[in-house]
Amino acid sequence: MNPTLLDLLSLVNDQVLDAIRLARLAPQQSLPALAQQLAEPEAIQAAYRALPVTEKTIMDRLLLRGTDQAVPLQIELVSAGLIESDGSPKVPNHFRYIPHLARSTSQRFSDVTARLLTAGLVFTGEPSFFSPQPLDFGPGETLCVPAEVLSVLPQPESKFQVLDDSAASTRRIGRGNLAHLRFFALWEHLSRQPLRLTIQGEFHRVDLRKASRALNIGGQTLNDREAQEITEFYATLATGLGILETRDGLLVSCPEPSFLGLPQADFLFLALEAFHQRGRLAEATELANDVGQAKRTAAAQRALLKFLQVVPAGVWISFDSFSQQVSLWAPELLRPRAAQALPPVQKWSDYERPFITESVQGPFHWLGACDIALDAVGQAIAFRVSADGLATLLGVAPQETSTPGLIVVQPTFQVVALPRLDFRSLIQLSTFADLTRLAEAPEFKLTKSSLYRAAQAGLTLEQIVDLLQQWSHSPLPGNVQRDGRMGRPARVSRCATPRPCCKPKVRRCSISS
Repeated sequence: MNPTLLDLLSLVNDQVLDAIRLARLAPQQSLPALAQQLAEPEAIQAAYRALPVTEKTIMDRLLLRGTDQAVPLQIELVSAGLIESDGSPKVPNHFRYIPHLARSTSQRFSDVTARLLTAGLVFTGEPSFFSPQPLDFGPGETLCVPAEVLSVLPQPESKFQVLDDSAASTRRIGRGNLAHLRFFALWEHLSRQPLRLTIQGEFHRVDLRKASRALNIGGQTLNDREAQEITEFYATLATGLGILETRDGLLVSCPEPSFLGLPQADFLFLALEAFHQRGRLAEATELANDVGQAKRTAAAQRALLKFLQVVPAGVWISFDSFSQQVSLWAPELLRPRAAQALPPVQKWSDYERPFITESVQGPFHWLGACDIALDAVGQAIAFRVSADGLATLLGVAPQETSTPGLIVVQPTFQVVALPRLDFRSLIQLSTFADLTRLAEAPEFKLTKSSLYRAAQAGLTLEQIVDLLQQWSHSPLPGNVQRDGRMGRPARVSRCATPRPCCKPKVRRCSISS
């Protein structure tokens, strides 16, 4: 909470107080009376409307941030060409520029902030640069907007560029239920085909490519690089969540993945926290080896997630406009402003902009907070926030009521699980059926290999049929019951062109939790 006007006025020296009183045409007013007059909404709004362009530029940044450090703010504004620096290369380093109200048209930083101070809109809550204090209107170390001013003046409007649907050549849809399913699909795949690890502990590329096919959502086409990035992301988080584990140089599925059975909102929130803890996205920048960069990266990701709350949901927002807005909200997202200004100048677009794009189109998209739009050459140009998905990652999504899903059993020994999905039942189903297609309604199939795997786990065909029947509200297809009761392994013959008279009969069964 920012300090009140009375608190800040009590820190101001006599010369500045006299200037404020003179600006308000109320000489010799007591501090409480002056604070009360400055806090009147009409007075605050009038003072803001009267600001020149330069003062308003600084004021708008401070309204977004509440407080800011004076020296980094000056560096930021000078780099943007908005003000003049207080310093000069011709002046010794020990010299400090002393601002004064007599320079009413000066564009130097301290002169501009002095005019904001006498307007009663910006103060400093810490000692000035000068000691002992001369006729001092200096900004001090920290610039602060009083609480009364923040409550009256609206925050400057965020400017986002909204793109039409036609601007996107390709769309990547991100949904929380699909993210949850991908964790399950990876667990199911590695339960049958473990992933080898190299001597350095990295994922074996051939096995990683095989696992990526298991995570391919029906209807989406990913290139090899995208597929492997997604697979590595899910494999890393699944290991951190205890869904997968390393054993004898292999990445394998844990026998009892309790996390998968959590409600979707709880599971995805914990998955994002695991991602922050591991700091994998630091590899997307060239700063990964800097001291403390992992913590800064995690803090930046959390900040970006909160900034997404301001973005209008359901429309395509360009990455360029979002990055520009983030530079106003958090100018030191990854690097201090002093470091950004050091020669050779390393622009925001060279470091922070790629990091923002990688964060949004990577973990936030993969965990269901937003969709991604790509141009004709495959570059991410825009994103679209999902209000429900974002609320889930922020930990404010309402708890879902647990309801059993439906399964469709076909005479071809195929089983389709329809939303809303009960992951504990899916885990149990995967012990005797293979996942053949990943979609919002994943498809399984009873095969010789899956039934052999079930037999090794101690399940008989009769027990499998009984389990499916237990989930059903109607009888299973006759051939499924017959083959199970007779103890024969399922055999399915395929026709190149199905005959119209051979339409499969469908039974809807409810899965109980």
